[in-house]
Amino acid sequence: MKRKQFLACLLTALITSGIVFDITTINANAQAITGEPAALFLPSEDSKVSMVLPSKETQSANYKGNNEITSMSIDGLDNPQDGKLLDFSAVVTTDNGAVWKIPVIWADEAGNISTVKAPNVSSYPVFAFYVPQGYTLKDAATFTERISLPKVATDLYGGRSIVKIVDPKSGWVFITCVDGPGKNLKAEVAASNYADVVKHNGEIEKERRNPSGEFTLPELTREQQLIAMHCDASAIENVDAAELAALVELIRYSIQPRAINLIIDGFPCFDEALKNGELSSVVGLYIFYDASPNAPVAYVKPGNDEHGYYMYSICINAACDECDLQYDENIGWYSTVAQRGELDSTLIHELFHMFMFDYTASGMSGMRDINESNVLQEDPSATFPNWFKEGMATTVDNVYQFRSELIRSEKYGFYDLYGDGVKTGFETDALEENYKANANIQLSYGEKDENKDNLASSYVSGYLACMYLGYLASENPAYRSSYGIQGSAIIQGENGYSIDNSVIRQGLSAILSEIHGCRNNDGKWQSKSLDEVINDLLGDKGVNNTDKFQADFIVNIPGSAVFCTELLNYAEESSRVGGHFVNGSVLLPAESTAVSPITDDISAEPAAYRITDNQNPGEWHYENTDAFNTFLDGGKSPVGINGINGTSTNNGQVNAPAAKVDATNISYENESIILEKSDEDIITEGSVENTAESIESTVESNSSETTETTPAVEE
Repeated sequence: MKRKQFLACLLTALITSGIVFDITTINANAQAITGEPAALFLPSEDSKVSMVLPSKETQSANYKGNNEITSMSIDGLDNPQDGKLLDFSAVVTTDNGAVWKIPVIWADEAGNISTVKAPNVSSYPVFAFYVPQGYTLKDAATFTERISLPKVATDLYGGRSIVKIVDPKSGWVFITCVDGPGKNLKAEVAASNYADVVKHNGEIEKERRNPSGEFTLPELTREQQLIAMHCDASAIENVDAAELAALVELIRYSIQPRAINLIIDGFPCFDEALKNGELSSVVGLYIFYDASPNAPVAYVKPGNDEHGYYMYSICINAACDECDLQYDENIGWYSTVAQRGELDSTLIHELFHMFMFDYTASGMSGMRDINESNVLQEDPSATFPNWFKEGMATTVDNVYQFRSELIRSEKYGFYDLYGDGVKTGFETDALEENYKANANIQLSYGEKDENKDNLASSYVSGYLACMYLGYLASENPAYRSSYGIQGSAIIQGENGYSIDNSVIRQGLSAILSEIHGCRNNDGKWQSKSLDEVINDLLGDKGVNNTDKFQADFIVNIPGSAVFCTELLNYAEESSRVGGHFVNGSVLLPAESTAVSPITDDISAEPAAYRITDNQNPGEWHYENTDAFNTFLDGGKSPVGINGINGTSTNNGQVNAPAAKVDATNISYENESIILEKSDEDIITEGSVENTAESIESTVESNSSETTETTPAVEE
């Protein structure tokens, strides 16, 4: 089918069914129809007969030429594919050369009308046959014996006998098989139902045609628009249409734009990047349904278009508890406070990854644009460690609420003095001792490919490490001067101390700014590696690179364990005072027990990463990044510390409106990372190829507590 025809059929189906891509039972009340049958494409140029030598005469009832039809074939019907829209028209070709389109209805055994091929549901084509003006059938009573049906239909009919059903009120003749569509309905009821569908579709078709005969898109309901643009067949099949539309609306028009603006407002580096065009203006949204045990809640999926340009998609699993909306007749669809908090925090975490993909592309991917040559080269020394990628994203999520069971454990020096939750806290010596004794919480643990259970090392310890680096940056005189950092992260008072997350956040922003870099007065791009930033902050303590920091954190860097216990003790004390666990996000005050930093007073008009309309309904919705100055950051280590690996590629058009990258060469173990959130918040690795099947297969390959150790996106 041509794209214009496909869209026309798609939209007709949406309106006819009342629910996009759903299965709707058609009411059996047939309305009286007078005059000619209201075919799907009547009246239009499509439904007129076209002869070998067409003329006005052949289109009229007075035509006296070869207008008797003896035999004919029906063809042009697309083969149904699971999750894809069914084909709603076919083409009749007669023995005397006449050609015209006829409508096709799809129905299951109960007589329900189908618009999309649902897995494990048998739907059969019903051909709505008519003869155009000026033509007659020879031996009309037996004409079905002289019709050749498309192979697609005969395969679906499975050898069943062909039958014609006539609706006497409308004059329509429907051709299908016995014991197939509506097999338990009376023939007259089924024919009346089908005639109603055809009539309704015909009226829609007339309204959709403009004087030039071109298609114009009909007005769809808001629900239909949202579902058609952003949901795949698995979500449409398993979730109520109204709930699914409400979920799309919640994410697209509330959570995602507010999360984007919150991150930009909270991190000066991203605010500056926005002004410089260094953040993508658009992103895709794709909602699927996967109820398997360790299925992801959400993730950011990178990919490439046919030209090799890098693109993103925000993917949401409608099957997860966080997306299971509730309904109240007074307020409509809504999520509970707990659900909303988890969904908000998950998306904030994922979106922070997306910011870093644009802003620190080399560190996230292991690809560099050497000397702004517009040629990308693979360099393993560029790739950030997992604890930095995940730790940075965890600084903005609800880490203390979501991971409280893991954080409040002996591994991190937690104690409950009387076992009643009254006298609790964290002890520095115990943290140092247990961190040294438990390899799986050490930063280095998550960097080994064989260690899949890196939740503690990459996320919790990574969070502590990044918060510590942010604190050091906020205290560094050079950074304070360069970035205008005000205040102190730890404030001593008469009754103890307090922690100011906004100051730590300024320090984190300064670190990202240093790594991202800027253009010097001589026009050359200058950036620092994470190694060089760590040397700035800890060189005087003998810690001059990332590997050294990774090895010595907590146990051999003076003050690091003390900072961690002060941070955790302040969270614990504030939780006790507030009656609930503190959130833990640097986007909130350190003592805040709010479930989410997203509030209604944040603008819902995104400053960047605006979710666009999907122009290809039912397909994965990507958008090319149009960020400038990508792949110029310093990454983990200076260029070629471990040698440039791989071959140069000329498809690395960076520092241009759309960074062109071969995602299959990007070092996520050459794949994207998907963090899944089950009871223990899993991360696993998914293919950057195409389908949800690849995600499912990789999820199943990991245990319920495993975490992939490569870069990228999660929860």
